[in-house]
Amino acid sequence: MQILNMRLCFIVAMLVAILIGCSAGKKEFQYGQQLAEADKYKEAVAYLEQAIEKEPNNKEYRAFLASLQDKVVDYYGRRIRAMLQTASALTHVAINDARSELDQAREIAPDHEGIALMEREIQSREQDLLGKVREHYKHAEEAMSLNEWDKAFFFLQQIQSVMPNYEQTSQYVAQVRAKGSAEYIDAATSLFKKERFEEAMSMARKAMAVDPSNNQARQIYAQAEKNNGAEYFVEQAREATHAKDWNRAIACYKRALTFIPEDSHIPKILEQLKMKALDAYVERATTWIQKGWLLRGYQDYNNAIQYLPDGADNFSVNNLRMDLVQKMAVIAERFKDEGRYGAAWYWYQKVKDVDPTYPEIFFALQAMEDNIRQRVQKSIAVFDFNNPTESGDAGVIVASNLITFLFNNASGDIKILERENLKSILEEMKLGQIGVVSAQTAQAMGKVYGIDVAIMGSVLRYKVDAHASKGVKTLRYKTGTRIEDNIAYLNWKARNPHPNEDELKKAPPAKIVVPEYAEKDYQVSRLRKVGFVELSFRIVDVRTGENIQVKTVERKQAIEDESSAGVAEAGVRFDPLEIATDTELLQNLTAEVVSELGREALAPLRNLEKSYYDQGLQLLKRRQNLDAAEKFIDAIFDERLKRVTHSPITANAAVKVDEIFANYNTPLQ
Repeated sequence: MQILNMRLCFIVAMLVAILIGCSAGKKEFQYGQQLAEADKYKEAVAYLEQAIEKEPNNKEYRAFLASLQDKVVDYYGRRIRAMLQTASALTHVAINDARSELDQAREIAPDHEGIALMEREIQSREQDLLGKVREHYKHAEEAMSLNEWDKAFFFLQQIQSVMPNYEQTSQYVAQVRAKGSAEYIDAATSLFKKERFEEAMSMARKAMAVDPSNNQARQIYAQAEKNNGAEYFVEQAREATHAKDWNRAIACYKRALTFIPEDSHIPKILEQLKMKALDAYVERATTWIQKGWLLRGYQDYNNAIQYLPDGADNFSVNNLRMDLVQKMAVIAERFKDEGRYGAAWYWYQKVKDVDPTYPEIFFALQAMEDNIRQRVQKSIAVFDFNNPTESGDAGVIVASNLITFLFNNASGDIKILERENLKSILEEMKLGQIGVVSAQTAQAMGKVYGIDVAIMGSVLRYKVDAHASKGVKTLRYKTGTRIEDNIAYLNWKARNPHPNEDELKKAPPAKIVVPEYAEKDYQVSRLRKVGFVELSFRIVDVRTGENIQVKTVERKQAIEDESSAGVAEAGVRFDPLEIATDTELLQNLTAEVVSELGREALAPLRNLEKSYYDQGLQLLKRRQNLDAAEKFIDAIFDERLKRVTHSPITANAAVKVDEIFANYNTPLQ
């Protein structure tokens, strides 16, 4: 009975222990459920994990935790997708917020497959955003390089709206505001003064776009907008009519018509003004011509004929034309006789503009252009250099190479005198060899034959030193193999005259294969060359006889190579002697020397057009206006020879020439 009671107590104790074990995680599970219902997912997961730790096999706990993690991942997934859903509004801040949400989801469900999916989605959208930002940044830099400040500002704003402080965006914004605002204001002001109000408003808008706080741009825009209408231009036309500024009056009425094309009154006013303008300009042109102000007369003649009705034969205009052409031709001839070919060309050009059929005008213009080109184009003569004792042709070679270099590198305003032509000149002057010319002789030649720059000198060294050596090398090489007794085996055999089977297995081989060698001599050689080219030269300004440059140039080059007769059977290949010939070596050195000499010769003649223009400015300061006009026209023709187009030098020179002759009173009596 006692034993039965003990068994019963044991069973009861076991049941109690089992029941206690089964309910060990119940409390934590219930807490987890309550926290989950309160949306405190992080704390709920912590309690659920404790419950599972106490009851690892409890399927209910595990199922609830998995369900809760699915719910959490879905919750954060919806929040993240909402942050990323609009590509146009996506910002770097939104990306960071999405990552923060993902981190919270990861803390609750680190191993959930949805976490990895959300991570990839965020990374993909971030890369898309970064790609757009990089593209905008590139466009902004390109626009800045082209001074398109409004475009640059637009792209920079796009960047700052989604990713503030990306690379140098902030610095670029400040730069665009400063430079762009200043440039657009300058442009708007200039356009406003020219009464190009639409364009001025556009520039002012751009200035306000890059700097919204710019009050000056706002004022320009407001005033341009106010002036940009018929009322303003009608008022300006009336003021110009009162001042007898016919061209402006007519231009303003035409501008007014663009705003009110249906107006019937303005066209009638325009017709009346054109007739008044025609008569007024004819009268004023006649007065200018009579007083000797030919260019002013020419300008007013052009003002008059623009108002001459098509096909009309106006007696006053015809008389003015004949008188103007006759007087311009006279002054052109006078300038030609004085050797002022630029001024003559200028006035012949005006004659041709007024009367293209004027007798011989084409030939007169052509002759003046030829004379101007001849004086503008600088001529370089290269005399044969004196030869060194070791080479009788070096001087001619250097001179010929130099002429070729100059031909290939000189601009259109530089003429290189052919060697044959130079020889003819020397023969005519009975000077003999081309090389035997002094600076004084060159100066005399220049005056007679129009040479501006002479290059002469002496070749001091023009040679190649060579050192050759020959020798014999001996080569030991393998020819084959042979079989012979192994000395190691023989020694072993002597120590073991009666070996057993095991000892025989350990014995060295009785026979061995040994290589056979042979020796053979073969020829080798070595050649070293050192080339020298040295010359002294002078570049002489033939007009003054002064040396522009005096210099000695030297070049040296060393080359060497080795040859071998080789041993074919030993794998030593035949190596021939491969080295430049003396002629090739000297040609390379001559090319280097000539290149330096040629650059020195061309340097003073590189910017002749600017030199002519600057000389014209200096002559203007000295009030030598006609001489200045010649230099300005030289600058224009120099750029023609170089085929330079749209040059500010040509444009400015033309303006200066017009100013000179507008203020030149022509003595025609």
